[in-house]
Amino acid sequence: MTTTEMFGVPFYYGDFNAEDISLDYKLDTKWRSETPSSFNVVNTLDKTSAEKLLKEISNYTNTVIRVPHRLRLQECWRNEYGYRDQQEVHLHAHSHFSFTIFKDIPKDCGNIVFFHPAKDLMYNFEEKDMLIQEISPQPKPNKLLIWPSFIKHMVTPNNNKTEKRVTYSGNVWIERFEQNENNKL
Repeated sequence: MTTTEMFGVPFYYGDFNAEDISLDYKLDTKWRSETPSSFNVVNTLDKTSAEKLLKEISNYTNTVIRVPHRLRLQECWRNEYGYRDQQEVHLHAHSHFSFTIFKDIPKDCGNIVFFHPAKDLMYNFEEKDMLIQEISPQPKPNKLLIWPSFIKHMVTPNNNKTEKRVTYSGNVWIERFEQNENNKL
């Protein structure tokens, strides 16, 4: 597990076997970019997949959240980026943490780009170029990336004419609880 700070915010980038995800899904093109995705469509993640995913996410949240908590997987969906498919700038509202599992990552398939939370405010500084405004972690197959949901991000176009870029993404909600003798983790 590797937790690092990007823009002073903790991100996680670690190993996760994408083949451990068994998701029953149906693709649609709901995004403005029309990239095929099962976001906001009925998706069913099997119990074993959900348990493995939540265990790995919990390893991360236990290092960045200081109060006893449980995780609730809000949703998980699949994205398939064909030639020139991309994802516009967005954030994941109504969740605490978001994730992407990189499954198929062919050469020249695009990248996820994260934007500094105060990027718009940086234009008030004369020396704005001194501050890092964007970060693009290198996507690799069987990697899991977790970040706070308020971070704006996008996916650049897939320039591979023959192979799709496939990812699973999702959101997690943190539920705080008081630990006592009858309620142990």
